[in-house]
Amino acid sequence: MISDQITTYLDRTGLAADGATPDRIRDLRDGSYVMIRPLLFHWMLIRGDFEDLIGYWDRWCYADEAGARAALDAFPERPEPTYEPAGWHRHPPSGRRRPDGDPSREYRDG
Repeated sequence: MISDQITTYLDRTGLAADGATPDRIRDLRDGSYVMIRPLLFHWMLIRGDFEDLIGYWDRWCYADEAGARAALDAFPERPEPTYEPAGWHRHPPSGRRRPDGDPSREYRDG
């Protein structure tokens, strides 16, 4: 079920007009959300607060929509503070990369 908060957020941010659809966002019921969005060459899973209309506070990059959607579907409603989704190949906030989404191959940029 799509919450009213999701519909309102997509409308207020202009994301609905930009192609964002309710099936690409989940309300975590704590004032925050997770959403998948396409970028130019890959997809991202972002986590942010509904009150923040211009930004988000975490982001993971995926090679394709299927990987991002799997991470969205698996994201727990009440994640532990250290929770990270599986399968990402880049985490821009930390500079970490995981070739082919493999945690055993993780390294940090720079």
